[in-house]
Amino acid sequence: YFSQYMRDIQISVVVPVFNTEAYLAPLLSSLLNQSESSLEIIAVDDGSTDGSLSILRETAQKDKRLVVLTQPHRGVSAARNHGIKHAKGRWIGFADSDDWLSPETLETWRKHADDAHLDLLVGNGFHYSEKPEDNTLPLFKRQPWEEIICGVEWIKRCAAAGEWPHYTWLQLVSRDLLMRSKADFIEGIVHQDILW
Repeated sequence: YFSQYMRDIQISVVVPVFNTEAYLAPLLSSLLNQSESSLEIIAVDDGSTDGSLSILRETAQKDKRLVVLTQPHRGVSAARNHGIKHAKGRWIGFADSDDWLSPETLETWRKHADDAHLDLLVGNGFHYSEKPEDNTLPLFKRQPWEEIICGVEWIKRCAAAGEWPHYTWLQLVSRDLLMRSKADFIEGIVHQDILW
C-alpha cells in the first residue's frame, strides 16, 4: 500500500521552516485538511532554534503525509532545494511557514493545470489583515487570469501591468518542467523567488 501511495502522489508541497513555531500549527492544519487526496508535505527545518522542529515531528507522527527533513541553517533557497530533491509528486507546490491555504486550493490548482496541460500554474492569494473585510482583497488584480500564455508573454504582461506575481507560494510547477530545466533556487541572495 505504501509504495503504491508514493507512486500516486499528485502534489508535493515544500515548506521551508526557520523559527516560525507561532505560525506552524495553522499552516500545517490548512495543508493537512486540503481536499486534494494525494498529497505529501515536505517540511525542511533549516536549523530552527525555537520549537519549530518539535511541532513538525509531533505532527508527522500523527499524519504520515508530512515528511520532516532537517539541515543546518543555510537559508530558504537551500531548504526549498532540499525539499524538491525529496518530492515525489507530479506537481510541486510551495508554502512559506506563515501561510494558510483554503481547503480547495491545491485540488483546484491541480485540476486546472492537468486539464490545460500546463507546465506551471500561477494562482492568486489574498491580503491578510486584522480587519476581516480586508482579507477578501486579492494580491494581484491585473493578471490574465484563466488564460494560458507562454512565459515570455507573461513577462511582457507583468512588465506592462507593473505587477509581478512571482511568489513561489502561488505556483504549482510540474515535476517534468523542473527536471528538464534543472531549476533550483539560488542560495545566499534576497528575493530569490524573482529569479526562480
